Amino acid sequence: MNQLELLWELENKKTVLEKWIGEYNHINNNKNIEDLSKSAINLEKTLEEIESNQTKNRVLLKKQDKLLMEYNYKIGEMRKELYGGWITDLKQLDYINSEKESLKPLIDNIEFSIL
Repeated sequence: MNQLELLWELENKKTVLEKWIGEYNHINNNKNIEDLSKSAINLEKTLEEIESNQTKNRVLLKKQDKLLMEYNYKIGEMRKELYGGWITDLKQLDYINSEKESLKPLIDNIEFSIL
């Protein structure tokens, strides 16, 4: 009888242990779900930051593109004045030429920053 009682007690403890293991697995799965949820939230924040940076870069690119177009237009106008024969004063020619040359590095810098 003693062995039968011990077997019965062993079977009860096995049942309780299986129940605890099931509860542990359930809790562990919930913890994994929480970890995945936190990871998803972090990914969403990162995505929002990337989208924000992308928007800022687009605005900056538009500004630089407009500035580049303005500088190119100024250089075109200066070339017309220089080579069109409208200016006869040598000082004016030197001034316009120096202005044209000073715009070239600005254009190069803007083009480099766009790339």
